[in-house]
Amino acid sequence: MNTAVTFINYTDEDFTHTWDSQPYVFAAGRTMMLPEYLARHFAKHLTRRELNKLGPKGEITDDDPEFIKLMNKCVVLDSEVSATTKLGLEVAMMNTEKPVTEVKEPEAPKKRMGRPPKVKKAEDSFEGLSDATAL
Repeated sequence: MNTAVTFINYTDEDFTHTWDSQPYVFAAGRTMMLPEYLARHFAKHLTRRELNKLGPKGEITDDDPEFIKLMNKCVVLDSEVSATTKLGLEVAMMNTEKPVTEVKEPEAPKKRMGRPPKVKKAEDSFEGLSDATAL
């Protein structure tokens, strides 16, 4: 049985790693469905990268509680999808993928249609013009 799970790059920077000599790039905060074996592979390497940033702590094994905690942030098993064939799994992953956050384009301010209103300047008026109607 083929299964897929949700992989999350929970960090604030992009993550790149290879599988079968093909690079995979995960944007910061990106969530996507992957076959479980790939999700676990990328989660392991993302976790190791983040632990290395924290500084040398000696040899960290896969059984280390800190390692397991960060791995669980990367792989979400609640959203598991399964299928009997590889093609069926790909179709199921496409049908269940949902963006975590929708990116909305900022709305442009509404522009007034037509000619802008004319602003009267002091030089546009003549002295005594209003008196001329009294003639």
